[in-house]
Amino acid sequence: MASIPIRYQKVKEKTPPIATLQSVIEQSSHLMVFSAWDSYTAERVNHHFSDLNKQRNMPDSWTDGYRKKRLALFEKQNPEQHFQHAARQSYIGLDYATITAEIEHVDSTPMEDFNLQALEELLALKKQGLKSTTILALGYRDIKKDRLVNLKKVREPFVEFITTIK
Repeated sequence: MASIPIRYQKVKEKTPPIATLQSVIEQSSHLMVFSAWDSYTAERVNHHFSDLNKQRNMPDSWTDGYRKKRLALFEKQNPEQHFQHAARQSYIGLDYATITAEIEHVDSTPMEDFNLQALEELLALKKQGLKSTTILALGYRDIKKDRLVNLKKVREPFVEFITTIK
């Protein structure tokens, strides 16, 4: 899984038509594309665990039990099931990015409404074994040009968004 920051203005300028002409993309200073593996392979899973162990300064045998369970599970699933799992994992990355932006007082706008195939072609994701899941526009508001700058941010009320089970 990967998040791909689009820093090159020429690439960013090609994105609005792909993302249903959402003006926030043009106005953003940075654009991140969150993506997920198109399928899990033994090589990808083994690399993940090897990297995890290396960063923790642990031997590869430390995660062998769990790694083997994951490999056995993925062998029973098809590539679409793999992608659906990986896509949900990419949303965790999106969550962290939006929370971090809020802490740093940077505006962020997550989006799903875009032409997946066109974006994947623009960024050559297929060659990397990736499929796009979400886009995140980041930046500071242009107070002079942003017609929404002084409007209240509206979110679904907590009591409607969260269901409490008693």
